[in-house]
Amino acid sequence: MSAMFASVVLTTVLAQSAPPPPTAQGSTSVSVLAGHGRTWDDEGSIGTGAAVGGAVEYRFRPKLSVNGAVERLAHERDTGFLKFSGRTVFATIGVTYHVAATGVSPYVGGGFGGAFYKGTLTDDIAGDAVLHRSSTSTLGYGHAGVDIPIGDRFVIAPDVRIALCQPQDDFAPWSTIRFGVKAAVRF
Repeated sequence: MSAMFASVVLTTVLAQSAPPPPTAQGSTSVSVLAGHGRTWDDEGSIGTGAAVGGAVEYRFRPKLSVNGAVERLAHERDTGFLKFSGRTVFATIGVTYHVAATGVSPYVGGGFGGAFYKGTLTDDIAGDAVLHRSSTSTLGYGHAGVDIPIGDRFVIAPDVRIALCQPQDDFAPWSTIRFGVKAAVRF
């Protein structure tokens, strides 16, 4: 009886310590993203604009991956007397959990990084006074989407990301939301 128990325990330990089987689609992917988002400062919306970016992702387990991304989100808003215009570049690293190891799979994840902002504010009330600002801040983000495989190597994924920044002044972005579509190639 104890030999059988020992063999079950040994088999379980060896199975858990063995490297995960590779996924059918490959463990590394490179993606591009296009979308649209909105940016807020500490007082309200400072506009909407286009989002573009790229990322590299590595699945170190069938359902877990790490990723690094760079994304640019523009914003513009004209209130009639204040005109906001600018862009924020996000450089992030994170972890993603995929509900399924292969096939169509919803995912959720998050991470941290840096937000690099550059923008202008034109104040028509003050005689077209223009303020130019740039700042750097840390951020935390969360994202969710659905991987939809197209063949063995290609994936399309609708994706949403919410980022919360810690700006050094009240002119820089405090938060953003972005909706987009990723196209990825797996290796």
